[in-house]
Amino acid sequence: MNTKFYASKSNAKRAAKATGVNVETVKFVEQGCKWTWETPKQGRSKLVESNGIKQPAPGGACRKVWDFCAAKYENEGVVMKPKAMKEVAAEKGWNATNAVLSMYKWRKFANV
Repeated sequence: MNTKFYASKSNAKRAAKATGVNVETVKFVEQGCKWTWETPKQGRSKLVESNGIKQPAPGGACRKVWDFCAAKYENEGVVMKPKAMKEVAAEKGWNATNAVLSMYKWRKFANV
């Protein structure tokens, strides 16, 4: 939301254009007798859901474990077991408990 206020809606539009904002995508709001604009919020991308489990967001620690488990399953046909996952977590510097929990979530998600 813009923190500056303008006397009229047309002045707010003019100011928005001057700052490089696309006036087609913003919402002009009247607060009291003054006008300003709000930019639309960026929504989270829809995450894939399977078997009631949502895939974790990219870039997180859980997603790294999921990507590792998926790659291991696709390339070698191996379903990770807790003991093996703890060893991999130690090698990669992941928290072992979180890695095992994420592995179980991935197994339920992937239905393996």
